[in-house]
Amino acid sequence: MLIDHIGCALLEPLIMHQNSDALFYLNWLCRGIGRIAFPIYSFLLAEGYRHTGNKRTYILRLAIFGFTSEIPYDLAFTGRSVDWEYQNVLFTLFLGFFTLVLMGKIRTYFGRYSALKPVLLTVICIAASTLAEFIQCDYGAAGVLIIVSMDLLRNTKSLRNLTCEVLLLSLHPMELTACLSFPLLNCYNDTRGSQSKQRMYMFYPGHLILLCAIRFIITRS
Repeated sequence: MLIDHIGCALLEPLIMHQNSDALFYLNWLCRGIGRIAFPIYSFLLAEGYRHTGNKRTYILRLAIFGFTSEIPYDLAFTGRSVDWEYQNVLFTLFLGFFTLVLMGKIRTYFGRYSALKPVLLTVICIAASTLAEFIQCDYGAAGVLIIVSMDLLRNTKSLRNLTCEVLLLSLHPMELTACLSFPLLNCYNDTRGSQSKQRMYMFYPGHLILLCAIRFIITRS
């Protein structure tokens, strides 16, 4: 993610000013590497949904850091303090997690054999995807559907990976390199790793603030 954001926040403004072929190809390399991040985040979010003991706190944390990161996000990528045309990825993760929570409640409430259950699950997915497109958060509807797929298809790795890649490619051909994340996801052994929640969440707004500062320097020089 950091490599991807370096390309988007720093290299692209430089390319606009210098029109350098070397910077152009370096930026493409950075953006290609960055495509690996979202499938991993989506997978971890889906696993977090299944294993967290407090889903309400999880959702609240995503919302708080999403709003906290939005101004640094806009400054880093557009140079404006407020840009309603594009929202950061934490809003996508929030919508994806909230969708999983609602789907879980539907499955629990209606039991196993209710004919209404698949209809409601579909409606929830459509509504969340539509909202993602409406607020124009990162990865949009495809991002929400990828998170849902990571949960629903967690036991069929090949289908999960294929679904994820198809949804990503619907956004941009550059997303082809996202497939490099799949070997990492396939190695997951359902074992909880070391915990560093606060550092993980603080890194997102923190690195954006740093990129803001660097972008300001290079665009003013």
